[in-house]
Parts: sequence; structure tokens; C-alpha cells
Amino acid sequence: VHAYPTVTKIVARASNRLFVGAPLCRNTEYLDIMRVHAANVDKAATILTLCPKYLKPLVASLFPWQRQATNRLRPFLKPILDERTSLLEEPNDASTDKPVDLLMWMMEEARRLCHPNQEDLLIHAVLAANFAAIHTTSVTFTHALYHLAAKPAYAGPLREEIERVVSEDGWTRAALGRMWRLESFLKDSCSLPVAPIRYTLQDVLLSNGTLLPEGTLVTAVMRSTHLDEANFPDAATFDPTRFSSMGGEGSKNRRHYVGTSPTDIGFGHGRHACPGRFFAADELKIMLACVVMRYDVKFREEGKRPDNEWFAYVCYPAQDAQVLFRKRRVA
Repeated sequence: VHAYPTVTKIVARASNRLFVGAPLCRNTEYLDIMRVHAANVDKAATILTLCPKYLKPLVASLFPWQRQATNRLRPFLKPILDERTSLLEEPNDASTDKPVDLLMWMMEEARRLCHPNQEDLLIHAVLAANFAAIHTTSVTFTHALYHLAAKPAYAGPLREEIERVVSEDGWTRAALGRMWRLESFLKDSCSLPVAPIRYTLQDVLLSNGTLLPEGTLVTAVMRSTHLDEANFPDAATFDPTRFSSMGGEGSKNRRHYVGTSPTDIGFGHGRHACPGRFFAADELKIMLACVVMRYDVKFREEGKRPDNEWFAYVCYPAQDAQVLFRKRRVA
């Protein structure tokens, strides 16, 4: 299986089950719009980064991708928006017939705010949610899958934990929260070089006297933080048990996957830490648990993980690498 493009399709479908619900989340043309748009936004951002500030508005206006995605998406969302609008207009707004998904929540909020152009607002919001969900989650999961395929022996302890926890709690969110080995595997797989990126809205004077003028882009170098031996011993070596060994259940020393701190900045830190990290973490854990429990995986060249690919400051897993899958023979 060509891993990265396959993972993006799975992430798009899984995310949209919660964003817009069935059956639209299974529509291949709809999902293709979302995946292509996510890639185009990343492409546009990279191009604009290379442009002088005074040229950015002009160059951005030449990009056709947002208009194309909006026009292609409208025929899929408009019938759903019309149907759900009629539900909202019924006397009983608390009706149990209302779908429970992101689109419905956004419709209710747009209605509360009396936004004048709700249809375009909601279409753009769905596109934005998909961009946020598809790209980073696909990259993170593929990194983890490659570590597993490079050393299939990692699967044994993960399977033991998943089987034990599910036998006690079932497939619940509480069970996912107790899968510490799975969390640790995903957390140590992360290869983001920088995070987060911020834009100063006013002059900022740092404690060491450095002045960041208004309009400055500033980032924390996550790779340096996470590869610092003072923070994590043997930091440059992948260790799937690194974070699960930091204390037992309920321990204050435990490093939660969604936790943030000055040394855990994969999801940012402070007031503006990623608000979608809880959803992303659960999605990643479910996906990895399903792969581990249902398949044996490896690379054709056993034990060799393909080199990462760098584009500017972004670290991608090899996008043309193949992973071999074999359905497990369970007694």
C-alpha cells in the first residue's frame, strides 16, 4: 500500500464522519475536494511566504484554489444546509432529530449571530476544518506507521495493552485514555520541526531584552526542544515507551499526548494551544489501534525506515513509500 496517500483518504473520511456525518463522509468526490484543497492551502501559504509583504494581496488574488473548492463543494452542502435549516426553523429547536456533528453546531452558531451570508460562511468553515484536520493528522499517523513497519516487534506490547483495556472498558473514550503505550508511541513518532507559529499584533519585549516588532512572525523550535538531552535522555532515538514509562496510572509525571508544557509544544502551549488536539488524538489512537489489532505490517526491505522528506521547515514522511499489510491470523 502506498501509505501516505492512503492515510489521507482514511483521515478525510474519518474526520468528516464527525464534521458532516453520513452519507456525505463516504462520498469519494466530496473527499477528493477536501484533500486537494488541504494540499492547495499548504501550497499557497508556502508561495506567499516567499513574496514581499506588499505583493501578498495581489499574488493571493491570483490563486484559483479557494474559488474552485467553494464552487465544487456548494452542490454537496447546499441540499444538506437547506434541509437542516428547516429543522432549525421548527418550533422545537431541541428536537432529537437534529444531527450531532460540527456542521450542525456551526449552523446553530451562525444562526445565533444572525450572519448575513450563512451559506458561504458555512462552506468556508467546512473547508477550513478539513484543512486543519487532514494535513497534520495524516503526517503524524504516517510517521507512526513507518516506525511500526520498520520494527514490527513494537506491535506486541501495543496489542497486549489494547486487548486488556478494551476487555475492561470496551471501545470507549475512557479506554482510549488508558492506552498509555499507544499514546507514547504516537507522541515519540512526532517529527514536527517547529511549532507553534504566531504573529505579533503589537510590539513584544521578551524577558531577555529582545524586541519583537508588531507584525513579526515568531515560532518555537520544537525539534530543538524535543531533541534536548536535558529534557529527554537519548532524545534522538525513537523510543516507543518513552512517555508511558513516566509514572503509572494517574501519576503526575505522566506525559499525556494532548498535554502541553514548555517542553511539550507539539500542539502549542498556553491560551492558544490547538483546540482540536483532543479530537485528533482520539482519531489517531483509534486508527493505530485498528491497524495493530487487525494487521501485521512491515516494509519490503525489513527494518529500514525510508528517509523523511523536508520542504522548507516541514518534515514529511516519505510520500511514495509502500507498506506491506497482512491480515492477522487470530486463533
